[in-house]
Amino acid sequence: MSQYLIDLTHPLIEGMPQYPGQKKARFRCLEVEPDGVRMTNVSCCTHIGTHVDAPAHFISDGMTMFDMPLDRWAGPALVVDVKPGPDGAIGPEAFVAALDGSRPSLAGVLVRSGHSKRWGRADYYGATAPFLDPAAATVLSKAELSFVGMDFPSPDPVGARHQPSHLILLGAGLGLIENLTNLDQLDHDVVWFCAAPLIIGEGDGAPCRAFAMESASR
Repeated sequence: MSQYLIDLTHPLIEGMPQYPGQKKARFRCLEVEPDGVRMTNVSCCTHIGTHVDAPAHFISDGMTMFDMPLDRWAGPALVVDVKPGPDGAIGPEAFVAALDGSRPSLAGVLVRSGHSKRWGRADYYGATAPFLDPAAATVLSKAELSFVGMDFPSPDPVGARHQPSHLILLGAGLGLIENLTNLDQLDHDVVWFCAAPLIIGEGDGAPCRAFAMESASR
């Protein structure tokens, strides 16, 4: 049986969608003609595109990217399909059912809402973008996981002043992966997943290259 990789990452490019209020990312490119070399100078927030949040993003004494070994971002992950409410809220029910104790040891959960199909549209970062209800975040925080990934902007409502689900998840020491894409291409409910983040800046988070491994008789 062969194995293959599925890329779950949005590219970092000029004009890409960004969280409201972020300074605009800049990608200044030199070219072989006339500069003699092709090279890109990048200026952007660490929390842009498909990226990870370390606990230090919200927790004053939380782990930074420098504290977290790479294996905290990889391993068997359960794909959980969810249906957000009209306001975008995702309740705990799907996670309670999925994490019923009968699963093999898991490193993480990937929350699949289908919202990544809106990437590049105005409503991707809209008022009804999916988010995790604090009750859902609490269930995940108690599931003995290393990470939680999602195909939407944030575990909290976009632009919210208070961030309870961030605090619950990061406070439990979990790593978060936001703005995943292509989760609809995953055929199995448990996949081997990896988000390989940069070690950069103050270690609060970083863009990453996220991917999953599937098995198939191809």
